[in-house]
Amino acid sequence: MAKAKKLVSGKWRVLIFDHIDDSGKRCYRSFTADTKSDAERMANKWKYGTRPAAVLGITLTDAVKGYIASKEGVLAPDTVGEYSSTVRRYIQGTVLGSTKLQALTSLKLQTWVSDLSSRVSAKTVRNAYALIHATLSQQMPDCSFRVTLPTRSRPLLHTPTDLDVQNLLAAASPNLRLAILLCACGNGGLRRGEICAIRHRDIDRRNCCIYIHADLVKGPDGEWIYKDHPKTSAGYRTVHYDAAVMDLIPTGKPDAYVVGITPGSVTNGFVKLKRKLGIQCRFHDLRAYCASVMLAMKIPERYVEQTCGWTPGSGVLRRIYSRVLSDREAEYEEKASSYFKGIACNTNATQEN
Repeated sequence: MAKAKKLVSGKWRVLIFDHIDDSGKRCYRSFTADTKSDAERMANKWKYGTRPAAVLGITLTDAVKGYIASKEGVLAPDTVGEYSSTVRRYIQGTVLGSTKLQALTSLKLQTWVSDLSSRVSAKTVRNAYALIHATLSQQMPDCSFRVTLPTRSRPLLHTPTDLDVQNLLAAASPNLRLAILLCACGNGGLRRGEICAIRHRDIDRRNCCIYIHADLVKGPDGEWIYKDHPKTSAGYRTVHYDAAVMDLIPTGKPDAYVVGITPGSVTNGFVKLKRKLGIQCRFHDLRAYCASVMLAMKIPERYVEQTCGWTPGSGVLRRIYSRVLSDREAEYEEKASSYFKGIACNTNATQEN
Protein backbone atom coordinates (compact mmCIF):
# COMPACT_ATOMS: atom_id res chain seq x y z
CA MET A 1 0.00 0.00 0.00
CA ALA A 2 1.50 3.32 -1.07
CA LYS A 3 2.07 5.86 1.72
CA ALA A 4 1.90 9.61 1.08
CA LYS A 5 4.15 12.24 2.65
CA LYS A 6 3.20 15.86 3.19
CA LEU A 7 5.25 18.41 1.26
CA VAL A 8 6.32 21.89 2.39
CA SER A 9 3.67 23.31 0.04
CA GLY A 10 0.97 21.48 1.97
CA LYS A 11 0.24 19.00 -0.79
CA TRP A 12 0.71 15.24 -0.43
CA ARG A 13 3.03 13.14 -2.59
CA VAL A 14 3.67 9.43 -3.16
CA LEU A 15 6.82 8.10 -4.84
CA ILE A 16 6.75 4.60 -6.33
CA PHE A 17 9.74 2.87 -7.90
CA ASP A 18 9.24 2.58 -11.67
CA HIS A 19 12.34 1.29 -13.43
CA ILE A 20 16.10 1.70 -13.96
CA ASP A 21 17.15 3.66 -17.03
CA ASP A 22 20.04 2.91 -19.38
CA SER A 23 22.49 4.83 -17.17
CA GLY A 24 21.57 2.75 -14.13
CA LYS A 25 19.58 5.51 -12.43
CA ARG A 26 16.54 4.50 -10.38
CA CYS A 27 13.41 6.21 -11.73
CA TYR A 28 10.32 6.86 -9.61
CA ARG A 29 6.73 7.76 -10.49
CA SER A 30 5.39 10.77 -8.53
CA PHE A 31 1.75 11.29 -7.57
CA THR A 32 0.75 14.62 -5.96
CA ALA A 33 -2.66 15.69 -4.70
CA ASP A 34 -4.27 18.11 -2.26
CA THR A 35 -5.15 15.36 0.20
CA LYS A 36 -3.32 12.30 1.44
CA SER A 37 -6.10 9.92 0.42
CA ASP A 38 -6.21 11.28 -3.14
CA ALA A 39 -2.45 10.93 -3.58
CA GLU A 40 -2.48 7.36 -2.28
CA ARG A 41 -5.50 6.47 -4.39
CA MET A 42 -3.78 7.73 -7.56
CA ALA A 43 -0.58 5.89 -6.74
CA ASN A 44 -2.31 2.61 -5.95
CA LYS A 45 -4.41 2.85 -9.09
CA TRP A 46 -1.22 3.15 -11.12
CA LYS A 47 0.65 0.50 -9.15
CA TYR A 48 -2.04 -2.16 -9.31
CA GLY A 49 -3.67 -1.14 -12.57
CA THR A 50 -2.53 -1.21 -16.19
CA ARG A 51 0.95 0.25 -16.59
CA PRO A 52 1.48 3.16 -19.00
CA ALA A 53 3.42 2.91 -22.23
CA ALA A 54 6.55 4.30 -20.55
CA VAL A 55 6.83 1.13 -18.47
CA LEU A 56 5.82 -1.25 -21.24
CA GLY A 57 8.46 0.34 -23.44
CA ILE A 58 11.42 -0.82 -21.33
CA THR A 59 13.26 -4.05 -22.12
CA LEU A 60 12.87 -7.23 -20.09
CA THR A 61 16.48 -6.91 -18.93
CA ASP A 62 15.83 -3.43 -17.51
CA ALA A 63 12.56 -4.61 -15.98
CA VAL A 64 14.26 -7.49 -14.17
CA LYS A 65 17.02 -5.20 -12.93
CA GLY A 66 14.35 -2.83 -11.69
CA TYR A 67 12.59 -5.67 -9.89
CA ILE A 68 15.81 -6.66 -8.14
CA ALA A 69 16.51 -3.04 -7.17
CA SER A 70 13.03 -2.67 -5.70
CA LYS A 71 13.59 -5.74 -3.50
CA GLU A 72 17.13 -5.03 -2.30
CA GLY A 73 15.93 -3.78 1.06
CA VAL A 74 14.11 -7.01 1.92
CA LEU A 75 16.17 -9.69 0.17
CA ALA A 76 19.29 -11.32 1.59
CA PRO A 77 22.58 -10.18 -0.03
CA ASP A 78 23.23 -13.66 -1.43
CA THR A 79 19.77 -13.72 -3.04
CA VAL A 80 20.40 -10.34 -4.69
CA GLY A 81 23.72 -11.70 -5.92
CA GLU A 82 22.08 -14.83 -7.36
CA TYR A 83 19.42 -12.76 -9.11
CA SER A 84 22.03 -10.40 -10.58
CA SER A 85 24.08 -13.37 -11.78
CA THR A 86 20.99 -14.86 -13.43
CA VAL A 87 20.41 -11.62 -15.33
CA ARG A 88 24.00 -11.47 -16.54
CA ARG A 89 24.22 -15.12 -17.58
CA TYR A 90 20.80 -15.96 -18.97
CA ILE A 91 18.78 -12.80 -19.75
CA GLN A 92 20.99 -9.85 -20.63
CA GLY A 93 22.30 -10.01 -24.18
CA THR A 94 19.64 -12.46 -25.37
CA VAL A 95 16.82 -11.81 -27.82
CA LEU A 96 14.33 -12.13 -24.99
CA GLY A 97 16.29 -9.78 -22.76
CA SER A 98 16.25 -7.02 -25.40
CA THR A 99 12.52 -7.47 -26.03
CA LYS A 100 10.29 -4.69 -24.72
CA LEU A 101 7.57 -5.66 -22.27
CA GLN A 102 4.82 -4.64 -24.64
CA ALA A 103 6.17 -7.06 -27.25
CA LEU A 104 6.48 -10.11 -24.98
CA THR A 105 4.48 -13.18 -25.95
CA SER A 106 4.15 -16.72 -24.65
CA LEU A 107 5.94 -17.93 -27.77
CA LYS A 108 8.98 -15.73 -27.14
CA LEU A 109 9.16 -16.83 -23.52
CA GLN A 110 8.77 -20.49 -24.49
CA THR A 111 11.50 -20.22 -27.13
CA TRP A 112 13.86 -18.79 -24.53
CA VAL A 113 13.00 -21.56 -22.06
CA SER A 114 13.54 -24.28 -24.67
CA ASP A 115 16.89 -22.83 -25.78
CA LEU A 116 18.13 -22.45 -22.22
CA SER A 117 16.98 -25.99 -21.35
CA SER A 118 19.37 -27.38 -23.97
CA ARG A 119 22.33 -25.82 -22.18
CA VAL A 120 21.68 -25.87 -18.44
CA SER A 121 19.87 -28.00 -15.86
CA ALA A 122 16.12 -27.99 -15.36
CA LYS A 123 16.58 -26.42 -11.92
CA THR A 124 18.54 -23.51 -13.38
CA VAL A 125 15.89 -22.91 -16.05
CA ARG A 126 13.06 -22.97 -13.51
CA ASN A 127 14.90 -20.57 -11.19
CA ALA A 128 15.65 -18.14 -14.03
CA TYR A 129 12.07 -18.18 -15.26
CA ALA A 130 10.80 -17.68 -11.70
CA LEU A 131 12.73 -14.39 -11.62
CA ILE A 132 11.18 -13.31 -14.94
CA HIS A 133 7.71 -14.36 -13.78
CA ALA A 134 8.07 -12.33 -10.57
CA THR A 135 9.16 -9.31 -12.61
CA LEU A 136 6.22 -9.56 -15.00
CA SER A 137 3.81 -10.01 -12.09
CA GLN A 138 5.10 -6.73 -10.66
CA GLN A 139 5.23 -4.73 -13.91
CA MET A 140 2.32 -6.31 -15.81
CA PRO A 141 -0.06 -7.74 -13.19
CA ASP A 142 -2.95 -8.03 -15.65
CA CYS A 143 -1.00 -10.07 -18.21
CA SER A 144 -0.54 -13.84 -18.16
CA PHE A 145 1.72 -16.08 -20.22
CA ARG A 146 1.56 -19.82 -20.82
CA VAL A 147 4.97 -21.47 -20.63
CA THR A 148 5.94 -25.12 -20.23
CA LEU A 149 9.00 -25.59 -18.01
CA PRO A 150 11.35 -28.59 -18.05
CA THR A 151 10.52 -31.43 -15.68
CA ARG A 152 12.41 -31.46 -12.43
CA SER A 153 15.06 -34.17 -12.43
CA ARG A 154 15.77 -36.04 -9.25
CA PRO A 155 19.48 -35.69 -8.47
CA LEU A 156 21.56 -38.75 -7.64
CA LEU A 157 22.62 -38.11 -4.05
CA HIS A 158 25.32 -39.99 -2.17
CA THR A 159 25.15 -40.10 1.61
CA PRO A 160 28.56 -40.80 3.17
CA THR A 161 29.07 -43.78 5.46
CA ASP A 162 30.62 -43.69 8.93
CA LEU A 163 33.91 -44.85 7.39
CA ASP A 164 33.73 -42.11 4.73
CA VAL A 165 33.35 -39.44 7.40
CA GLN A 166 36.26 -40.88 9.40
CA ASN A 167 38.47 -40.94 6.28
CA LEU A 168 37.50 -37.35 5.40
CA LEU A 169 38.35 -36.15 8.90
CA ALA A 170 41.69 -37.98 8.86
CA ALA A 171 42.82 -36.59 5.49
CA ALA A 172 41.47 -33.02 5.66
CA SER A 173 43.50 -29.89 6.40
CA PRO A 174 42.94 -28.39 9.89
CA ASN A 175 40.39 -25.76 8.82
CA LEU A 176 38.47 -28.13 6.55
CA ARG A 177 38.58 -30.88 9.18
CA LEU A 178 36.97 -28.52 11.65
CA ALA A 179 34.21 -27.64 9.14
CA ILE A 180 33.51 -31.35 8.52
CA LEU A 181 33.50 -32.02 12.26
CA LEU A 182 30.96 -29.26 12.97
CA CYS A 183 28.68 -30.43 10.15
CA ALA A 184 28.77 -34.21 10.55
CA CYS A 185 29.58 -34.91 14.18
CA GLY A 186 27.15 -32.79 16.21
CA ASN A 187 23.43 -32.79 16.85
CA GLY A 188 22.82 -29.96 14.42
CA GLY A 189 24.18 -30.86 10.98
CA LEU A 190 25.25 -27.24 10.48
CA ARG A 191 24.98 -25.52 7.13
CA ARG A 192 28.16 -24.36 5.40
CA GLY A 193 27.48 -20.65 5.95
CA GLU A 194 26.51 -21.22 9.59
CA ILE A 195 29.79 -23.03 10.23
CA CYS A 196 31.92 -20.27 8.74
CA ALA A 197 30.02 -17.58 10.70
CA ILE A 198 30.72 -19.12 14.12
CA ARG A 199 32.90 -16.95 16.33
CA HIS A 200 34.62 -18.17 19.48
CA ARG A 201 32.24 -16.08 21.58
CA ASP A 202 29.39 -18.28 20.28
CA ILE A 203 30.87 -21.37 21.95
CA ASP A 204 29.90 -22.41 25.47
CA ARG A 205 32.59 -24.92 26.39
CA ARG A 206 31.23 -25.52 29.88
CA ASN A 207 27.91 -26.76 28.52
CA CYS A 208 29.47 -28.21 25.33
CA CYS A 209 27.28 -26.27 22.92
CA ILE A 210 27.40 -23.65 20.16
CA TYR A 211 24.80 -20.92 19.64
CA ILE A 212 23.89 -20.64 15.94
CA HIS A 213 22.56 -17.19 15.03
CA ALA A 214 24.45 -15.97 11.95
CA ASP A 215 25.40 -16.84 8.38
CA LEU A 216 28.23 -16.04 5.98
CA VAL A 217 26.84 -15.28 2.50
CA LYS A 218 28.16 -13.98 -0.79
CA GLY A 219 26.99 -10.46 -1.65
CA PRO A 220 26.18 -8.99 -5.08
CA ASP A 221 29.82 -7.95 -5.56
CA GLY A 222 31.09 -11.47 -4.87
CA GLU A 223 32.47 -10.67 -1.41
CA TRP A 224 31.53 -12.81 1.60
CA ILE A 225 29.34 -10.94 4.09
CA TYR A 226 28.61 -11.69 7.74
CA LYS A 227 24.84 -11.76 8.19
CA ASP A 228 23.63 -11.48 11.79
CA HIS A 229 20.78 -13.95 11.29
CA PRO A 230 20.65 -17.51 9.91
CA LYS A 231 19.10 -18.68 6.64
CA THR A 232 15.65 -19.10 8.20
CA SER A 233 14.02 -18.15 11.50
CA ALA A 234 14.19 -21.83 12.48
CA GLY A 235 17.96 -21.59 12.13
CA TYR A 236 18.31 -19.91 15.54
CA ARG A 237 19.31 -22.80 17.77
CA THR A 238 21.79 -24.18 20.26
CA VAL A 239 23.70 -27.24 19.04
CA HIS A 240 25.28 -29.62 21.53
CA TYR A 241 28.45 -31.64 21.00
CA ASP A 242 30.07 -34.38 23.02
CA ALA A 243 32.79 -33.13 25.35
CA ALA A 244 35.42 -35.12 23.43
CA VAL A 245 34.32 -33.51 20.16
CA MET A 246 34.26 -30.06 21.76
CA ASP A 247 37.89 -30.56 22.83
CA LEU A 248 38.82 -30.84 19.14
CA ILE A 249 37.68 -27.25 18.54
CA PRO A 250 40.59 -24.85 19.17
CA THR A 251 40.25 -21.77 21.35
CA GLY A 252 40.72 -18.20 20.13
CA LYS A 253 39.82 -14.55 20.59
CA PRO A 254 36.08 -13.96 21.12
CA ASP A 255 35.53 -12.11 17.83
CA ALA A 256 37.69 -14.43 15.72
CA TYR A 257 36.03 -16.91 13.38
CA VAL A 258 36.41 -20.52 14.52
CA VAL A 259 36.92 -22.14 11.11
CA GLY A 260 38.73 -19.20 9.55
CA ILE A 261 37.85 -19.91 5.89
CA THR A 262 34.94 -18.87 3.66
CA PRO A 263 32.11 -21.16 2.53
CA GLY A 264 33.60 -21.10 -0.97
CA SER A 265 36.92 -22.38 0.36
CA VAL A 266 35.09 -25.11 2.27
CA THR A 267 33.41 -26.32 -0.92
CA ASN A 268 36.54 -26.12 -3.06
CA GLY A 269 38.66 -27.88 -0.46
CA PHE A 270 36.06 -30.59 0.05
CA VAL A 271 35.76 -31.27 -3.68
CA LYS A 272 39.51 -31.84 -3.94
CA LEU A 273 39.53 -34.00 -0.83
CA LYS A 274 36.67 -36.28 -1.85
CA ARG A 275 38.19 -36.82 -5.29
CA LYS A 276 41.48 -37.73 -3.69
CA LEU A 277 39.76 -40.28 -1.44
CA GLY A 278 37.32 -41.54 -4.11
CA ILE A 279 34.26 -40.59 -2.06
CA GLN A 280 31.05 -39.64 -3.92
CA CYS A 281 29.32 -36.97 -1.86
CA ARG A 282 29.01 -33.22 -1.49
CA PHE A 283 29.82 -31.24 1.64
CA HIS A 284 26.09 -30.61 2.12
CA ASP A 285 25.53 -34.39 2.15
CA LEU A 286 27.27 -34.43 5.53
CA ARG A 287 24.20 -32.58 6.83
CA ALA A 288 22.00 -35.37 5.46
CA TYR A 289 24.34 -37.91 7.04
CA CYS A 290 23.95 -36.27 10.44
CA ALA A 291 20.15 -36.15 10.19
CA SER A 292 19.89 -39.73 8.87
CA VAL A 293 22.05 -41.10 11.69
CA MET A 294 19.86 -39.42 14.29
CA LEU A 295 16.72 -40.85 12.67
CA ALA A 296 18.31 -44.31 12.50
CA MET A 297 18.94 -44.01 16.25
CA LYS A 298 15.17 -43.49 16.61
CA ILE A 299 15.56 -39.89 17.75
CA PRO A 300 12.14 -38.19 17.25
CA GLU A 301 11.73 -36.42 13.92
CA ARG A 302 10.52 -33.20 15.54
CA TYR A 303 13.73 -33.04 17.60
CA VAL A 304 15.90 -33.62 14.51
CA GLU A 305 14.04 -30.84 12.67
CA GLN A 306 14.53 -28.43 15.55
CA THR A 307 18.18 -29.15 16.19
CA CYS A 308 19.11 -29.06 12.48
CA GLY A 309 17.29 -25.79 11.85
CA TRP A 310 14.24 -26.88 9.84
CA THR A 311 10.78 -25.56 10.59
CA PRO A 312 8.98 -28.31 12.56
CA GLY A 313 6.39 -30.05 10.40
CA SER A 314 7.67 -28.53 7.15
CA GLY A 315 8.51 -31.95 5.73
CA VAL A 316 11.94 -30.83 4.46
CA LEU A 317 13.70 -33.44 6.60
CA ARG A 318 11.55 -36.30 5.36
CA ARG A 319 11.49 -35.22 1.69
CA ILE A 320 15.14 -34.29 1.20
CA TYR A 321 17.45 -35.18 4.05
CA SER A 322 16.19 -38.52 5.37
CA ARG A 323 18.19 -41.14 3.45
CA VAL A 324 19.21 -44.78 3.60
CA LEU A 325 22.61 -45.28 5.22
CA SER A 326 24.33 -47.90 3.08
CA ASP A 327 26.65 -49.12 5.83
CA ARG A 328 23.63 -49.91 8.03
CA GLU A 329 21.42 -51.21 5.25
CA ALA A 330 22.63 -54.82 5.61
CA GLU A 331 21.97 -54.74 9.36
CA TYR A 332 18.41 -53.52 8.88
CA GLU A 333 17.76 -55.95 6.01
CA GLU A 334 18.91 -58.86 8.16
CA LYS A 335 16.67 -57.69 10.99
CA ALA A 336 13.66 -57.48 8.65
CA SER A 337 14.46 -60.81 6.99
CA SER A 338 14.61 -62.56 10.35
CA TYR A 339 11.21 -61.21 11.28
CA PHE A 340 9.53 -62.27 8.05
CA LYS A 341 11.22 -65.68 8.23
CA GLY A 342 9.30 -66.26 11.43
CA ILE A 343 6.08 -65.48 9.57
CA ALA A 344 6.83 -67.56 6.47
CA CYS A 345 8.19 -70.58 8.32
CA ASN A 346 5.50 -70.70 10.98
CA THR A 347 4.67 -74.39 11.57
CA ASN A 348 0.90 -74.01 11.30
CA ALA A 349 1.12 -71.88 8.14
CA THR A 350 3.45 -74.42 6.51
CA GLN A 351 1.14 -77.35 7.35
CA GLU A 352 -1.88 -75.54 5.90
CA ASN A 353 -0.05 -75.07 2.57
